[in-house]
Amino acid sequence: MNKHCNAYGGLAFFTAVAAAISWLLVNQKACQLDAYNTLQLFHIAIAICGIVLFVLAFFNFAGIIYDTVILFYAAFIAILVIAVVAFYAAYVSFRNPCMSAVEGLINIDIKSAIQGKDANIFSAEDPAMITVFVLDLLAGLLLLSASGAFHRRA
Repeated sequence: MNKHCNAYGGLAFFTAVAAAISWLLVNQKACQLDAYNTLQLFHIAIAICGIVLFVLAFFNFAGIIYDTVILFYAAFIAILVIAVVAFYAAYVSFRNPCMSAVEGLINIDIKSAIQGKDANIFSAEDPAMITVFVLDLLAGLLLLSASGAFHRRA
C-alpha cells in the first residue's frame, strides 16, 4: 500500500510547527501575561489539530469519510473552527503585550495613555509577542487552506 501525504496534511504539518513555536515563545517569556493560560491552550489545540490532520492525511481521511456526508462536513467545520481559534489567538497575543514583573502595568498604562490608545504588542515594542502574533496568523491561514484542500479531498 502506497502511503503519501495529501495537500491538507502538509499544510497541517506547518500549522503544527507554527503553533509549537508560538507555544515555546510564550512559554519562555519571563513576564506577566494576562492571557497566558488562554493563549497556551489555544496553541496546544492548534498544534493537536495540525498533528492529527497530518497523520490522517496519510490514510486519505477525507476520501474515506466523504461517503458519510455528515461526518465529512463535521470534520470540515471542525478544521474551520480551529482556524478561527488560531485567528483569535493572534488577537489575544496582539492585545496582551508581555509586561515584565519590574515594569508592571503602570509603564504600559502610561505609554498607552500618551499614545491615546490601548496597549498592544506594537506600541509596547515586544518582538517576541509580535512573532507569536504573526505565527498565529500564519497558522490560521494555513488551517483555512488545509480546510479548502480537505474539502476538495486533495
